[in-house]
Amino acid sequence: IILFSLSFRGIPFVAVSALNPDSSIAKIGIKAGDHITKVNWMPVLNAVQMQDEIGRIYRKNPQKITLTIERGANKHFKITPSIKPSVIIGEVLKDSPAQLAGFKANDIFISINDKLITLPADVQTLIKKSALKSLEIKVKRKNEIVTLNPTPSKAGTIGIRIGIKIINGLKLKTEQRPLNNLGEA
Repeated sequence: IILFSLSFRGIPFVAVSALNPDSSIAKIGIKAGDHITKVNWMPVLNAVQMQDEIGRIYRKNPQKITLTIERGANKHFKITPSIKPSVIIGEVLKDSPAQLAGFKANDIFISINDKLITLPADVQTLIKKSALKSLEIKVKRKNEIVTLNPTPSKAGTIGIRIGIKIINGLKLKTEQRPLNNLGEA
């Protein structure tokens, strides 16, 4: 799926320009050309804000995510998809504890010291609290689970840029904030 942040008559929305017909998002009824205008009651300003909002809601109650869709001039409807956000590494900084431990771009966080990860803030908080202490971090890489053991710097970072991925195959195209700049840890 490829999403674009746009506005029409001053009303922002996220446009679905292309998607894989076998993707989970296509199976729930979203089509190329649809406009996603709200997540629950919150207006969608851009693709990154939409992902942030889904992640925030998911953390509180994963069963309560509803997307408001506009299709064509007069068709409005709501979809309640089954969504599980993932925190993804957008970039591993050169010569960082993360690079030395073996992290790679596109690794997806599963847990840090056995605490499940759902939002970038989880990663940032747990890494920052563990400055100069070795961590056990489990990530999904392609179809494998990999355990890595970085030691955060004195500042409580390991040298990664992270983002959130809400749907398998989701790619963002937004001028507001690219995926790999959502946060650093």
